[in-house]
Amino acid sequence: MIKEFKVKGFKGFKDYLELDLSSGNFEFNDEAIKDGVVKTSVIYGENGSGKSNLGLAIMDVATHLTDADFDEKEYTPYINLDSDLDYAEFEYVFKFGQDNVRYKYRKHDFKEVSDEYLCINDQPMIISNESLKQVNLKGAENLNIDSLRDDISFVKLVNANANFVETDKIASVFKKFMLFINKMLSFDSVLGHHYQGYTIGISSITQEIINRDKVKEYESFLKEMGIKYNLFLKEIDGKKQIYVRFSSGNETNIHNIWSKGTNALTLFYNWYIQFEEGVKFVFIDEFDAYFHHTVSVNIIKKLVASKKIQAVITTHNTVNISNELLRPDCYFNLEEDKIDSFASIRGREIRKAQNMEKMFRAGAFDFE
Repeated sequence: MIKEFKVKGFKGFKDYLELDLSSGNFEFNDEAIKDGVVKTSVIYGENGSGKSNLGLAIMDVATHLTDADFDEKEYTPYINLDSDLDYAEFEYVFKFGQDNVRYKYRKHDFKEVSDEYLCINDQPMIISNESLKQVNLKGAENLNIDSLRDDISFVKLVNANANFVETDKIASVFKKFMLFINKMLSFDSVLGHHYQGYTIGISSITQEIINRDKVKEYESFLKEMGIKYNLFLKEIDGKKQIYVRFSSGNETNIHNIWSKGTNALTLFYNWYIQFEEGVKFVFIDEFDAYFHHTVSVNIIKKLVASKKIQAVITTHNTVNISNELLRPDCYFNLEEDKIDSFASIRGREIRKAQNMEKMFRAGAFDFE
C-alpha cells in the first residue's frame, strides 16, 4: 500500500505537497487500517484546492511503469506554470507487510522520466541519472545496461529484462511493488465513464457486468442502494443487453431509463466487481457527486469491507464524516498545498463520541 506520497512542481503543486497515510492511535474502526497504513481515506477541500490534481499526481507512477491506459490530455499542462523549475518531482513510500519500497523520480513532461531512485528496506537497488545507472538486485547482474533504451523508465526496463531469483526476498518485494503499480486505478463519473490506469481498453460498463455473469448481483447491489429493478438479459441483434421488466409487463433497456445517479452507481459496480480480481489501489474523485447521502455512506462501507484494496476518495459531502464510519486519521483536509489528517491537524485526541461533522463545519480541522 502507499504509506507516503510527495509531489512538487506538478500542475497546481508548486511546492512540496506531502500526504502521510500512516495510521494514528485510535482503538476503533480498525478495518479501515492495514499494517499501520490508512486503507480507506476520504479527502475534503474547497473547489480548486487540488483534489483532482492529487489523484493525477498519485497515479503518475503508473504512467511510465505500466502499459495501462492513460489520458495524456488530463496531464496537460504537466509542469506547474508558476515554477522556475522545468521538472516535477515525485516520491512514494510503499509498504508491503514489514517491507518498504521508496521510489523517487523526476519528470520533464508526461513521457520523459529521469533521476530514478528506488530502495528496498532502505537499501539502494536501482539508481538512474545522467552520470550513473546502477542495479543491485539479484538476477540483474548480467544485465547489459548500456544496451537498454534511455527513453523509457530505467526501473521499467530492469523489471522487463532482469532474470530475478525466485527465492530472493528483495526481488520478491520488488515484484510486489511492480504488481501494485500495475493494479492502480482511478475513475470518476463526473466526466462520464472516465478512468486512468489498470487496464487497456474497456467495453461498456454494462457489458463488463454481463461478461462476468453478474447481472443478478448487480440487481441486488442496486436494491441495496435503494433502486429496485427487475433485471434480465435480452439478446438484441445477437448481443446480450441488460433489460428492466416492469410489473405491467413492459420492458426496456436499462440505459433508456437510468438517472445520472444510477449511471454512476453502475460505473462504481463495474469496477467494484474487479476489486477482488486484482485492483490494489483506487482513487475515486468526487465519488458521490450524484449520490444521496445514504448511498455515499454505503459505498464507503463497501470500500472499507474490501480488505485487499487501498482506496482514496474525494468528496464535499460532510455527512460522510463520522467516527461510526471511519476514524480521524482516515479523513483529510486539502488546502493551499497542504494536506493532513483531521487527527494530525487537531493536535489532540479526538474521542469516538465527538461529532466530527459538526467540528469540521465549525472549522476545527482548518489549517491555521
